[in-house]
Order: sequence, then C-alpha cells, then structure tokens
Amino acid sequence: MNEKARLSEDLKSVIGFFTLVPVKTHRYPTARGLYFLSTLGLFLGLLAGLIFFAMSSYVGTVSAVIVYIVFIIAISGFHHLDSVLDVGDALMARGDTDRMLRIMKDPATGAGGIGFFIAVYGILAAFALSIGAVQALSVLALAEATSKLSFLISAYGRKPLGSGMGAHFIDSISGAGIPLLVANFAVPAIISLFLGIDYLITLVLAILIPAAITSYLEKRLSGINGDVIGFSGEISRMIYIFTFVVVSILAFHIGILGLKINI
Repeated sequence: MNEKARLSEDLKSVIGFFTLVPVKTHRYPTARGLYFLSTLGLFLGLLAGLIFFAMSSYVGTVSAVIVYIVFIIAISGFHHLDSVLDVGDALMARGDTDRMLRIMKDPATGAGGIGFFIAVYGILAAFALSIGAVQALSVLALAEATSKLSFLISAYGRKPLGSGMGAHFIDSISGAGIPLLVANFAVPAIISLFLGIDYLITLVLAILIPAAITSYLEKRLSGINGDVIGFSGEISRMIYIFTFVVVSILAFHIGILGLKINI
C-alpha cells in the first residue's frame, strides 16, 4: 500500500469511527488518523455553520439553533448524547465508586441524566441564539474542532476503566503522545489567532474546564471510560459557545478588548 492509500485509510478510519458517514474502515481509528480529529471537527462544524446560516437567513434563528443541535448530535450516531445521560446519572448518584459505575452502565435513564441533558443542550441552545448567521460559520466550526480536541486531551494519560472501546482509545492517545495533542491543538489555535483574542480566550477555557471535569471524574470513578470522554466533548462545545458569547458581550459593552458581537 502506497503513502496515498495509507493516508486515505487513516482519514476513513477517523471519519468512520466518529461519524455516521458510511465508509469501509477499521473498527477503531488508526494512530495517524487521530492526527486529523480536530480537522474533522472543523469541517463538521463548518457544515453545521452553513446549515445554521441558511436556516437563520430564511427560516429563523430559533429553527436554526434546533436544527444545528440535532445535526451535530445525530452525525455521531447520538453516542455522545448517551454519554451525557450516563455520566449525568452517575454524577447525581449518592454512594461509592462501584455504585456510580453501576448506574453509569444501567441502560435506564434517571433524573440526573435528564437534568444534565437539559443543562448541556439548553445552555448550548440559549447562547447559540445570540450568534449571528455569518459569525456562526467560524464559531460553530471552531466549537466542533475544540470539542474533538477535548476528546484527546481528556483521554491522554488517563487510567482506563475496563477493556472496552474507551480503553483502546485511551491507549492510542497516550501512546501517540504530545505530538498528537499539539497537532490537533494547532488547527483551532492558528485559526483563532487570526480571528481575534475573543476566540483565543474561548478556546483555552473550552479546553481547560472539560479537562478539569475529567480529572474530577477520574478521581471519583478510579479511571475513565468512553462515556467520560464523550461527555467531555459535549461539555467542551457548550462551554465554547457560552464563553464566546459572554466574552464578546462583555467586550462590546466594556470595550476592554475592542470586540463586537451581532446580537
């Protein structure tokens, strides 16, 4: 297999693993394929931004936000939505680590999962309403790139729970090392440098906060699994949209950064 064919297989492996796009590939993303993860997120977010732009321009902003959220959840096969429900139930559970893990694995959804679903996607929707149609192209693209980056950061160097898909992902990330994280961070970071300091502040917070939450969960659960990784990505996207709108509004009214937002 030549280099071009190998590159094609690497790309298909990450597309097939993280999206519903029907490509024939490996069960897991290849180590080289993971170098394209934040780039994949960027393109998915750009597609979501185009949908948002069209819906907002011709139908209305509320409809645009609803369709955007449905699209971005559905494109991954709703797997990460399930992570929010499972981790939400576990976080609201009272008891020791074993009880939290049992609740996380329980197929039934409790009040904690429903509550976290409302919180995560409700906040995402509320603040996405404040993003202008044109601005959505950059914000939603970078939000999705950052969400995918959070998968990697949350998995790197962590203790895996069990030996499932999450454990394989953690081992792949940890084995690839810092170069993998740097390569994926470079994509949203370089674009943010050109767009302005509001984007940079947003990027940093949308990485650090989910990483801190993952550290807390790792301590509580004595390790992490695929649900925790998926949860971190969903939290990252929500924090990105929330932070961008808040920072931009503050800058608009206070004038400390010279930024503007279309609200």
